[in-house]
Amino acid sequence: MPKGAINDGKIMETTGLIQRAIEDGYLQIITSGKTEKIRYVAVNLAEKWSDPEEKV
Repeated sequence: MPKGAINDGKIMETTGLIQRAIEDGYLQIITSGKTEKIRYVAVNLAEKWSDPEEKV
């Protein structure tokens, strides 16, 4: 799997893509105590963010 993605001819790191998705309202990071969840807004699905398999 490539480390980044191509967007408008520029390489964006995965963290940059996640940050952009949050800014655009597609993702939300929900913190409750020590637990973090990522919520996919379009489908209203939340999963544990602390799960290494979920971090892209």
